[in-house]
Amino acid sequence: QGCRSGEFSGMVTAPVHKGVINDAGIAFTGHTEFLAELTHTPQVVMMLVGGGMRVALATTHLPLKRVSENLTRGKVELASNCQSAQRFEEATASRTRRSARAD
Repeated sequence: QGCRSGEFSGMVTAPVHKGVINDAGIAFTGHTEFLAELTHTPQVVMMLVGGGMRVALATTHLPLKRVSENLTRGKVELASNCQSAQRFEEATASRTRRSARAD
């Protein structure tokens, strides 16, 4: 809630054991999908940050054999444009507006 209200400027998550969470009867594929559902965000990008490097992923939590079928030009472009949280928000808002106009 603090990130959504602007009280916090970011969020850091820690590793979790998804198998234990699933064994408890909770469907959980990862933080990215959980936070997307919690915030009603239809389009998300997972970003890994460390050592002065930022890596935005074009897909999330898929078996390797399904990655190629899930890659789209739009997903790759969105991930490559995520140099900062600011640019991510702008890219997502722009894509959402274009998508709404297309409907």
